[in-house]
Order: sequence, then structure tokens, then C-alpha cells
Amino acid sequence: MRFTRGFIGSALALALVLVGCQQPASQTPAETPKMQSAKSPTQSPVERGRYMVTVGGCNDCHTPKMMGPNGLEPDMSRTLSGNPSTEKLAKVPAGLIAPDKYLTITNNHLGAWVGP
Repeated sequence: MRFTRGFIGSALALALVLVGCQQPASQTPAETPKMQSAKSPTQSPVERGRYMVTVGGCNDCHTPKMMGPNGLEPDMSRTLSGNPSTEKLAKVPAGLIAPDKYLTITNNHLGAWVGP
């Protein structure tokens, strides 16, 4: 278990380093930033936000779930609303979360988590 977490963490760190080290393509003198922006279509802040939420998987944790025909799926009528305020969270028994026991526990909507 410890090896798996270390391996995944190392892989993510390496991926971030590789993405950060990419050098931009060299520009010719005639190709200025103004010309580049004129070539590519601009994206509205709303479109950019929608893209970031989709790519980042924000709905996976921040949208309540409901039972659908394919099992548990996001309730898109409550997109990104987090844990429903009407749902009471159960008390976590002392000693339940430990390295040799459970590391995390969640509620029915997968919107509230307890653990490290």
C-alpha cells in the first residue's frame, strides 16, 4: 500500500515537472503575440471555466450523487453544490480511521469525506 501511494505520487510529480519544463516554440520576428492571438479564437471566461471543471473532474467530488439507471451518478440538477445541507453527517467512531484500519469514510452522496 505504501509503495503504491509513493509510486503514484512520484508519477504525478514527474508529470508536473515535465509539463512545466516544456519550452514554447520559438517565434519568428514577424510573429508577435498580437498576431498569435488574432490567429486563435478566444474563449469566453464561461467556456474556459466549463472546460476546467470538466477536465479537472470537479463534479466527481463536488456534485451530489443519485441512483440512476447506471448506478450512482452525479445529480446534474445540483451541479457543484457540494454536500446537501439537509443531510446530517454521522459521528465517526473513535479509532475507526487509522493506518491499520480505514483511511477515509464518506457519506451516501460521496460529497462529505472524513480522513487524512
